Amino acid sequence: MVLKEFDDDTARRALLSQQGESGEAALSIREQELAMVWGGYHPYLLQLAADCLYRAKQQGRGEEAAKAEFDQNKNKVKRSFFKNKWLNKSVSLLDKAGAFITRLNTTTFFLGFILLLLGVLSWPEFEILNIPVINLVINLLFAQGN
Repeated sequence: MVLKEFDDDTARRALLSQQGESGEAALSIREQELAMVWGGYHPYLLQLAADCLYRAKQQGRGEEAAKAEFDQNKNKVKRSFFKNKWLNKSVSLLDKAGAFITRLNTTTFFLGFILLLLGVLSWPEFEILNIPVINLVINLLFAQGN
């Protein structure tokens, strides 16, 4: 799932709607502007920036500490994204390899069968070429018969 970026108005409303414990705005105007600079219009990064600023304020830490926390968490998100991206590419590659092998087995079976019919291959040679395919066909036939 990919989150779409907010437009400027939506981002500002999202920040303004956040309230602190006493009901006032959670972030000052300056903090809201910083959150928008750091997080841009991406919903997750904007939330992360606002959260880091709010917690730093609650703990009496400065904007520099909030920025350091934001950068650290942002980098974790990026690393996680790239790990997942590589994992997705690996799974996709394995799917493509599996499809290729299936086509190759099917092609080998039919070419072998044609060569068997033409007398170019003997039955034992055909069996050796197509043992996985033959086993699959036999298993399917017997599974359907039961």
